[in-house]
Amino acid sequence: ILEEFVRKYPTIDGLIFDRVRYDDIWADFSDLSRKQFEEYAGVKVERFPEEIMTWRECEDGKWRHTPGVYFNKWIEYRAMTIKTFIEEAHSRIHAINPKLMLGDYTGAWYPTYYYVGVNWASTSYDPSKEFEWATPEYKNSGYADLLDIYMTGLYYTPLTKREVDNFFPK
Repeated sequence: ILEEFVRKYPTIDGLIFDRVRYDDIWADFSDLSRKQFEEYAGVKVERFPEEIMTWRECEDGKWRHTPGVYFNKWIEYRAMTIKTFIEEAHSRIHAINPKLMLGDYTGAWYPTYYYVGVNWASTSYDPSKEFEWATPEYKNSGYADLLDIYMTGLYYTPLTKREVDNFFPK
């Protein structure tokens, strides 16, 4: 689809990806993902998805995940899946139009963005030095160096008109 679009509209300046990610931490525990993960990690997951993670209902009624033995490697695998897509898109798009700029839009909350399988950092940044969920190899899933443009979403709680008026008095 991307190749067709780039060929059909040769005058565009660039493409911006949005939502190149999984829906959440619980997304895609399919048989295909299990097989691909086992090949990627070089392991045989005997109890799937329990060895990746399990869900439990807490006393407050909310559900939380508990990481399994392969959780961190699973996080790495998912981020590499996204990077592989970005690499392939970058290569194919630039083979058609080397001047075309490629960009991505993501949320800004890096410390929890692994939940959706995205590592928008550079491969020179090693998050395993700061975050317990990152393996030392997780840095290889960074794709910032493949982008010409990067945009981040910075969200804040909704403001009322009264709060705005108080902040900017007339």
